[in-house]
Amino acid sequence: MSTSDDGPILLNADEVATLLTVSRSTFNGMVKDGAFIEPILLGKRKRWLKSAILKWLSAASEPQTEK
Repeated sequence: MSTSDDGPILLNADEVATLLTVSRSTFNGMVKDGAFIEPILLGKRKRWLKSAILKWLSAASEPQTEK
């Protein structure tokens, strides 16, 4: 039986859109515009590491400092 502690969790585009609480078309636009992390390709299928998404969200929520 598999558990979430067995290794990295890969999410498809629908699952990522749900996690980000955006529509699938909005998510596709983010990917196309380079505003989101690159997917991992498994053959022709695109997947994203859940840990990388959570890290991206954390960095996006940090206050921006002026340079």
